[in-house]
Amino acid sequence: MRPISIIVMSLAFAPLTLAADEAKSLVGKWEITKSSGDAPEGTLVEFTAGGEVKVIVKIDNQELKIEGKYTFAKDKLVLELKANDKEVKEELTVKKLTSDDLELEDKTNRVDVLKKKK
Repeated sequence: MRPISIIVMSLAFAPLTLAADEAKSLVGKWEITKSSGDAPEGTLVEFTAGGEVKVIVKIDNQELKIEGKYTFAKDKLVLELKANDKEVKEELTVKKLTSDDLELEDKTNRVDVLKKKK
């Protein structure tokens, strides 16, 4: 009877382990390689393990730095960003997340493709 309960418990916690692994895959520096949203290609995005996000957008040889926080659960990535005393909250759908590739879709179905920086 005991081995069955161990198997049941391990299956019950498997989804939590997968979600944690996905969240770990998100941590790091990413570059937008294909953009159909507002951020131009070449934009750098860094997700920290502590839930912070830093974005560097290059426009006309100038850098705009945006910082904020993020939460990630299942396939939803919520960004709370602050730039120039303006706060923005955006919910994105994670269409793809691997150790090297990330695809994010906004509420208007625009998709950005990101590659992890090494």
